[in-house]
Amino acid sequence: MRTSGAARAAPASSPHRATAESRHPTRADAPSAGEILNRSIRLAVCAFAARGAVFLLDEHQPAVASVVGADRTAAPRFAAALEILSHRARDGVHTLLVPDVRADAQLAPVFTADSADAEPVIALACALLAETTPRARCALIVFDSKPRTWSAADAELLRDLGDSLTAHLALQRELALARSEAAAPQLECSRLREALSTTDERLRQHRDWLDLGLSAGHMGVFDWDVVSGEVRVTHELARLYGTEPSVLEAGADAWLSYVHPEDAPRIRETVLPVINGCQGNVVEFRDEFRILRTDGELRWLEVRGRVERDASGRAVRINGVHVDITERRRNAEALKEADRRKDEFLAMLAHELRNPLAPLMNSAHLLERLGGDDERLTRIGEMVGRQVTHMARLIDDLLDVSRVTRGKILLKKERLELAPIIHNAIETVRPLIESRRHRLTVSLPPAPLRVYADATRLTQVIGNLLDNAAKYTEDGGWIQVSAEPAGSEVVIRVRDNGMGISPELLPHVFELFTQDERSLDRAKGGLGIGLALVRSLVELHGGSVHAASAGPGLGSEFSVRLPAAGEPHSGGSSRTDEPTGAGGRCRVLVVDDNVDAAETLGLMLEMEGHQVRVAFEATQALEIARVFRPDIALLDIGMPGMDGYELAARMRAAPETRHTFLIAVTGYGQAEDRDRSSRAGFDRHLIKPVEPDQLTALIAGFQANRSR
Repeated sequence: MRTSGAARAAPASSPHRATAESRHPTRADAPSAGEILNRSIRLAVCAFAARGAVFLLDEHQPAVASVVGADRTAAPRFAAALEILSHRARDGVHTLLVPDVRADAQLAPVFTADSADAEPVIALACALLAETTPRARCALIVFDSKPRTWSAADAELLRDLGDSLTAHLALQRELALARSEAAAPQLECSRLREALSTTDERLRQHRDWLDLGLSAGHMGVFDWDVVSGEVRVTHELARLYGTEPSVLEAGADAWLSYVHPEDAPRIRETVLPVINGCQGNVVEFRDEFRILRTDGELRWLEVRGRVERDASGRAVRINGVHVDITERRRNAEALKEADRRKDEFLAMLAHELRNPLAPLMNSAHLLERLGGDDERLTRIGEMVGRQVTHMARLIDDLLDVSRVTRGKILLKKERLELAPIIHNAIETVRPLIESRRHRLTVSLPPAPLRVYADATRLTQVIGNLLDNAAKYTEDGGWIQVSAEPAGSEVVIRVRDNGMGISPELLPHVFELFTQDERSLDRAKGGLGIGLALVRSLVELHGGSVHAASAGPGLGSEFSVRLPAAGEPHSGGSSRTDEPTGAGGRCRVLVVDDNVDAAETLGLMLEMEGHQVRVAFEATQALEIARVFRPDIALLDIGMPGMDGYELAARMRAAPETRHTFLIAVTGYGQAEDRDRSSRAGFDRHLIKPVEPDQLTALIAGFQANRSR
């Protein structure tokens, strides 16, 4: 193997000087072929923001003419790669792109077997170039240490750079030959000089194209020869800093003087150690920081750089790019702020929507209780209760699907028996099933089925599937729920003989806002989010959900697969149910600024036999509590003036109400709301509208605990 390249090239001259020297190659200071090679290879590295590049010349045997970004001992690997890639070339196709050599059966052994490189060669692009002599072929290879998707524009630019380089080298060789042979005609020398000038013009044109691309991308390039101390920057980099190139070329301290004072210490701790060789063999660095331009404007920049080291590990050259990311940072902050405002809006929307539902739910319960023998009042109460429950369910689904898509749902998993979960889910949908006279059958195996899941969320999943089946099954139809073990999984199925699913809709049923063909009467109702929420929650549990249907009018089946949980450890489950025993009456304080909600809830509790006081603002509630000494206090959170959190804290601090059982009754139901109410001293957190049976059971549990 022969090596025709010279030692590492000195820093490249300016474009104008390079052109002038090329036009007068007889001058003693004209760049040599080795210098031209090294400059061109470095240009290719910068143009592609790659780890390195290599120029291969193959005469009697493959040889490396110039290499940047890798040790020259890697030459045989690149030569072997050239041999492989040469056989793949076709007529008219001379640029070969390899996104990941590890996926290439021929190239993988070349670059991975016994590699001693600090960083492996993963991606490469190779341009097979024209012959420089009758017996020679050559190639320009750009490589990187990570997988990379090469574009058609990359291929074209690589080919152009390679062709320009080989043409330049060929002309240099011919010019040298002409100088060595005194008999060479002067006319031929002039022709060669003219051709060389044309090649220089093409190189300048490519450099202009590169500058244009850097400018459009708000990117600037720097190159620092650590040995000589010379720093070169592009005009675009100087423009990013609002200064002249000569200012930044004064050295690292000049650059750091523009870095924001709050970011400068971090840059010194993270970037400079890499540059100075204090972090071992690290050859790449990246960071984001703020600068204060000369005109006082604050901008965000990202720096991506590469360090070239000698055999002893000492940094000898550092180059890279600075990218203006100010707009990207502003957009990210704007999105974060918009997301925060959306969260606030959704929480407020839920609160405002749930507030009017509370007195409606209470009134519906009162109608059922006061109806007595009047079947009409009882039916009206049941109807209002069903519709309020449906509205509350829609609100919950809408908020839940928003939280799931933003990754804000945290599961509280525990080992559960599946049967109680299924029965609880059925109870949530039973009013709808009974109102449509559906025949519901449940099939469960004798042996308990156990899963590791969040009880509330799994109940929600099954409830949504049952709700979907009830909505899309005609009155008098049937719905089946079953569960069975399947290897290491548990399968839950919900089947119906309803309207079925069309083949066109079936692949999309779990997507947001997907529903079957809509009509003006919106007879089926819903927002098209229930099944999307089902899929999200099931996947959070590590399971999967599948929909099947033979077609319209032929019913449908939804199956949920969840990992099965093993047998419980000795000692049984640590979970305890809320006591449900009843006895005696309680003194109950109801506080809510919504007068209708407070009065209807108070009336409902009085009908249960409890002694009730009602307050419509927090100060009034404190005065009543000092005299009334309530056993239980139901407090709204979002009240004007003193909110429910402060009211709870004051009641906990007062000796008369220190041991009062505090229940938050609010439209705010997100996880952070529950955590905050717990920290404020609440014993329970209920979301409006509160189901009467749920409140009755909670009070009964309190009474049972008190009597122990």
